[in-house]
Amino acid sequence: MKNKLIFSTLLLSSTAQAGISAVDAEHHIGEFQTVCGYVADVVPGRHQTFINFDRNYPNQTFTVYINQNGYGNLHKFKSKHVCADGVITMHQSTPEIVNPDSIYIQ
Repeated sequence: MKNKLIFSTLLLSSTAQAGISAVDAEHHIGEFQTVCGYVADVVPGRHQTFINFDRNYPNQTFTVYINQNGYGNLHKFKSKHVCADGVITMHQSTPEIVNPDSIYIQ
């Protein structure tokens, strides 16, 4: 019985962290979700950074837009499988999360 409980807990933990794919984010506008996918490019600006999933701008499937400090070195996410937590919005036909609650390499 104890082994079944441990397995169930591990299964629930891995499922909860899996999130939705960057491609599926467009179907979850307005929802708080964990969105995961391959980071194709990290584009820093003067006061913001764009993290583009699957393909480079302007063909990305999803964007994480960060307009504040405190996230550390964001270039470490390039070419990695990354997850971001936050409310999904739509900007110019591309789903995005602005200033995610968390962003991490999976």
